[in-house]
Amino acid sequence: MEPDGIHELTAAYALNALDPESEREYEDHLRRCPRCRDDLASLQEAAASLAFGVETPEPPKDLRDRIVDQAREERSNVVPLRRRLVVPALTAAAAAAAGVAIGLGVWGSILSGDLDDERALVAQRDEVLALVFQPDTSHFPVSSWKTTSKRRSS
Repeated sequence: MEPDGIHELTAAYALNALDPESEREYEDHLRRCPRCRDDLASLQEAAASLAFGVETPEPPKDLRDRIVDQAREERSNVVPLRRRLVVPALTAAAAAAAGVAIGLGVWGSILSGDLDDERALVAQRDEVLALVFQPDTSHFPVSSWKTTSKRRSS
């Protein structure tokens, strides 16, 4: 086929009107020709719009009646499907997971507070023990301190 004549096949290709041999030849050409690709894109849009540009005739009355009658007869064969409970089950699972997460967060916060209190008590105890066991610390019996403090306050 002549090189210029292949460009004229674009419209026939857009309408699927080429024989198999011409179609293969045109597709080989289409890979190398940007002009034909652009033309083909616009022609395919036009070809697709042709399907919507035509009014379809009404089906014959007896055909419509036969289809409706057959559908009514088939209605007794139709078994209604159960509704799936996927969405409510997923919602319930998400709500349960959120409740567990909140509960774990509160429990973790309480444990953290308790641990902070314990650490503070241990730190105070360590300070007191460090003071008590220093070599230059003076020791007084507790009973004498009470009597001494009572005498001073009187």
